[in-house]
Amino acid sequence: MNLAKRQLSKSTSSTYILAKDEGQYSIICIEENESETQIYKAPKITADKKEATRIFKRIALGKVFGATLIDVVYNLIN
Repeated sequence: MNLAKRQLSKSTSSTYILAKDEGQYSIICIEENESETQIYKAPKITADKKEATRIFKRIALGKVFGATLIDVVYNLIN
């Protein structure tokens, strides 16, 4: 499991988690701002650890918002 925290804007921060469940890797984004916390998930993106780590690093470094998480993951897979 990998974890990365990023400040997306002045009032919004995000925590990215790379988790393995049933042999598949998923990326979870917990987005927090002053008034609420939202959780987004890109489930079962790949079974390959190297590929999952590559995608996770690009998402964390790119500071992806939760609402676009799945779109970004699919673009990085192709």
